[in-house]
Amino acid sequence: PVEELIKKQKLTKYKKPLLSLIRRAVGFKQIEQEDYKDLGNHRFGGRPDLPQHIDYPAFYDKDEKKRFHYEFIAQINCEDIAPLQDYLPRRGSLFFFFKSIHFFGYDTSNLAQVIYVEDNSTLCSGTRFQLQEEDFFELLDGQYTPQKAQAFPTVSTPSFFAYYQNSYLFE
Repeated sequence: PVEELIKKQKLTKYKKPLLSLIRRAVGFKQIEQEDYKDLGNHRFGGRPDLPQHIDYPAFYDKDEKKRFHYEFIAQINCEDIAPLQDYLPRRGSLFFFFKSIHFFGYDTSNLAQVIYVEDNSTLCSGTRFQLQEEDFFELLDGQYTPQKAQAFPTVSTPSFFAYYQNSYLFE
């Protein structure tokens, strides 16, 4: 479809450099609210299905003098998306965590955590984590609304929002 767009927009002269910017990618579509019946599925928000031996990630805030938990963003089942890509692990799952949007530009040390679990048979339901709003730096209700997600193949192109800072793209 990209080559058709290049032709339609009369950019054939720039086909090679345009195609060099495009990457195969995996997209995710939220399909329904999470009910935690499936273990290790793609999930955005809610609680992670981390193995029993892995604690929910936390950090200490020196200003508040308190330990907080990272916000859970998503879990991706690498086995499920293996046929769609060739750059992530073929087995296991990835879990993504974030301190809080309020740390951007202020304290970026350990702003995010990514946990890789190689064996999905060790996963335990995220319902085991009974965290409250006060356990997080600032996260209403103590979690983002949990959503099941479905993966699909797509392409990724660079954003030209800050093109003036990425002038090398236009050489």
